[in-house]
Amino acid sequence: GAEIAAASRGNRIQDGDDKDYQVILPALPTGRTVVNTVFLHGDLRARPFRVEDFRDAIAQTGRLNEVVALGAYQVNHVWAVTLNSPEA
Repeated sequence: GAEIAAASRGNRIQDGDDKDYQVILPALPTGRTVVNTVFLHGDLRARPFRVEDFRDAIAQTGRLNEVVALGAYQVNHVWAVTLNSPEA
């Protein structure tokens, strides 16, 4: 099931199969400015994350050359990855 926190605090979702893994998201932006951006969620228990954690995982896919920006988004467990095109 999903439990939704107050709108100003984002969303909190707990997977029914894994009670230890929670998805906690801040309010995410919409519109043209983020059309080429994906948001990655990391396990809260593994914090703090470093840019290398996400960079290395993306590099393993062979797509690092398509990334134009990478960084934490408001909180350390949510990262924004901006790509060079919608097809990337």
